[in-house]
Parts: sequence; structure tokens; C-alpha cells
Amino acid sequence: KGSIFYSTIEDPHFADFFEGGCGEVKTLLCVPVFVKSQAQGILALGYNSLFVYNEQQVLYLKSFIKEIAIIIETSQLMGNSILLQESNHRIKNNLQIIINLISMQQLYARQHPDHDVDAVLDSIVSRVKNIANVHEMLSAKNTNEAAIDLQRIIKSVLRAFELHGVTVEVESDDILIPYSKATSISMVINELITNSVKYAFSGREDNLIRITCRRDSDSIRIGVEDNGCGIEQDFNIQDSLSIGFSIIRTIVKIDLRGRIDIKNSGHGTRADIVIPSYL
Repeated sequence: KGSIFYSTIEDPHFADFFEGGCGEVKTLLCVPVFVKSQAQGILALGYNSLFVYNEQQVLYLKSFIKEIAIIIETSQLMGNSILLQESNHRIKNNLQIIINLISMQQLYARQHPDHDVDAVLDSIVSRVKNIANVHEMLSAKNTNEAAIDLQRIIKSVLRAFELHGVTVEVESDDILIPYSKATSISMVINELITNSVKYAFSGREDNLIRITCRRDSDSIRIGVEDNGCGIEQDFNIQDSLSIGFSIIRTIVKIDLRGRIDIKNSGHGTRADIVIPSYL
């Protein structure tokens, strides 16, 4: 700590300190940068002549290093503050989503008074658990990243299901999703998997759900397909009164600014979601 690395072209290993050779550099002087006793990097100075430093220059460099350390520490504190604000904003958004879900479920229950109250409450609990799982996953990340891999979101959703007798295959490109959209995408995938598990595989064997995620120049394409009994041939999600399909339709169109198509594939049900890549 606090030491200085010094080397000149007379050192036989001097060129090894550079990528692609040392060029015109004949002297290398490196000073470590410490923030709270943690090495954060180095200040490297290259001279195009043989240079011997003195004590006054060392004091000058160390003073400069302290300024760099202060800048780094300040930026880290600012970053933590931004992350805290983002976390609070995400909590507020999630609470609003939960309120909206309960309101939609309440309206649906009024329109369908014959539905079992316990089943309605179970569906609310299931959806809130999914939101909580995604929030926990995002909060657990201790980096300054602003996006998360889509595969991690899918795995978080799958953990909420007891997939007895159902195989789930996931094929995905490396796709990063902004934190602000992670909950919305997880809810859509959660609803699609729930529909398959509940309605597609009654009394069947070799049950399979396949999730594919692809990214091209201007869009992200998510496909969720099962090999179940298949949805009605004339099904149109825009006309469906189902609470689950209403949630999917609303999120995809309004929050993700995309489109969704659900159809009978001939050997099951397939949902295709297309959302802009600039989420």
C-alpha cells in the first residue's frame, strides 16, 4: 500500500507491461489508488525518455491520487443514492401493480359472482408472490448495473411453480432487461405458464413448455409454447374476458409497448410476444 512501481526500458521485461509493445515509452511510473483501504486501480504515467523521480514528485503524485480517490468515493456514494432511489421507485411501482391487480380481480369477481372466493384469493396471492420474487432478485444484486439478464427473470418465475410432470425448456439469447421492466415481463411469463399448467395438460403425459427468447436489431421476441390440448382455433386475446389474459394484454400493450398473439399451433398453444429492444 502506498508503494510506487517504477521501471525503465533498460528492464528486460519492460515491454511485457504493455499490450502491443511499449512504443516510444521509455519509463513507466505507477501509483496505486486506494479508497477505504481497497485498491481501486492505478495511476500510470509513461515518459518518452529515461526519467528518475524525486521525493517532491512523489508527494505531488500522492496528492493527485488522493483527489482521484475522493472523486471515486463521491461517485460511489452518488451511485448508491441513485440505487436507493431506484429501489424505492420500484417498490412504489410494485405496490401500484398489486393495487391494480386486486382492483382487476375485484371487478372480475363482481362480474362472475359464481367463482369461488378462495380461488380468487389464491390467484392474487400467486401473482403477488411472483412480484415479490422478482423484487427480491433485483434487490439482491449489489452492483451498479441497471439491467438484468432475461434468463434470470424466467428462472425466478419458474421457482414459484410446482411443475410435477411438466418439463420446461428455456432457450434464450443474451438479453438484458431494464430493472423497470423486469416485473412486467415476469408477470406476462407467469400468466402464460399458469395457463398452460392449469388448462393444457389435464390427464396427459410428456407435458412440455418451451420458452424461447430472441433479439434482433429492433425487437425482443418471446415465445411460450406448450404441447397440450390447444386453445380454441378462433381465440382472440383482444376479445377475451379472462382476468389472466386481461393482465397480459394490458402489460404488453401499455407498459412494454409491444404486441402479443396467442393461437392454437396444431399441437398445443403458442404465445408470441414482440416488444421493442429499446425498452
